[in-house]
Amino acid sequence: MTHLHPEHSQPCGVPVALGSPVAHGAPVARGAPVARGVPVARGVPVARGAPVALGSPVARGAPVARGVPVARGAPIALGSPVARGAPVALGVPVALGSPRAASAASSVQCEARAVQGAGMTGWLVVAGLGPGDDALITPEVLATLAEATDIVGYIPYVARISPRAGLTLHASDNRVEMDRARHALTMASEGRRVVVVSSGDPGVFAMASAVFEALEGAPDWHRLDIRVLPGITAMLAAAARAGAPLGHDFCAINLSDNLKPWPLVERRLRLAAEADFAMAFYNPRSASRPHQFTRTLEILRDACGPDRLITFARAVTTPDERITTVTLADATPDMADMRTVVIVGNSATRRVGRFVYTPRRAL
Repeated sequence: MTHLHPEHSQPCGVPVALGSPVAHGAPVARGAPVARGVPVARGVPVARGAPVALGSPVARGAPVARGVPVARGAPIALGSPVARGAPVALGVPVALGSPRAASAASSVQCEARAVQGAGMTGWLVVAGLGPGDDALITPEVLATLAEATDIVGYIPYVARISPRAGLTLHASDNRVEMDRARHALTMASEGRRVVVVSSGDPGVFAMASAVFEALEGAPDWHRLDIRVLPGITAMLAAAARAGAPLGHDFCAINLSDNLKPWPLVERRLRLAAEADFAMAFYNPRSASRPHQFTRTLEILRDACGPDRLITFARAVTTPDERITTVTLADATPDMADMRTVVIVGNSATRRVGRFVYTPRRAL
């Protein structure tokens, strides 16, 4: 067996066996497979044709060249660029902020560009960052973030993106969605690669709708390459933590009256309760409208009765997570805030051990 020394390169075609670490500055040549469990140290370039096997971590700063397949279980650390043509297998975590040029097989890059007009070389992606834990960001969104030149979004969502060379962060306040959307579209039309970030899923009470609303009155932007990448919305993350309270028909209602009149919110609440839907509520209670969630609980008690189960899921998937399930009789307005998703079961929703679930069948 040939062992490596820091000052030597691995000869072409010689496999690197289990237990033989590849040291700093020792490049792995084309055709030299790296066996399971062999760590590849920082600064070690892995050449085309040298597959990295299951369990071989690729350290920060070790560039993986085009054509190098990285097997399942080989984590790629922050700062290790994965070059175009280097396929990353299922189960390989690529840390947020690690640039990854898309391969020819990448679904992100394989989409047709035929819709682009002359000179429109930029693109706009509206992406969901999930409910809070970076581990719940989809690989497709991570790859797109790594290719972006500009990130646009609400201040706390943009703060989740790590700065890097070549990336400009555009953070703005919560109630300027249309300005944010137009700014993103303008930059994309100028050739920038723009990602508009939302928490959860961008199509659920978030920025995807604002982008298309801005697009509606601007036909010159209709030929832009625009995509929406889904994320795990807070409602589904909260339901998973609680058990399966949305296991049958359900609806989602935004309790904020910023974009619709409060009487309409009340009407939808009552009709959904009378139809025996399970319900998920976004933006239940803010400092400027605390009385509205008090009214929400009154409507629900009147329509559903005092024994209906209600779950308060605060800061789901973050270190501040708190899940509380009580009956409507015991629910109080101060159990909810703007970081809380509230889920109300239907008439069949019940407890099983520490979980809450709604049966799949209706009577």
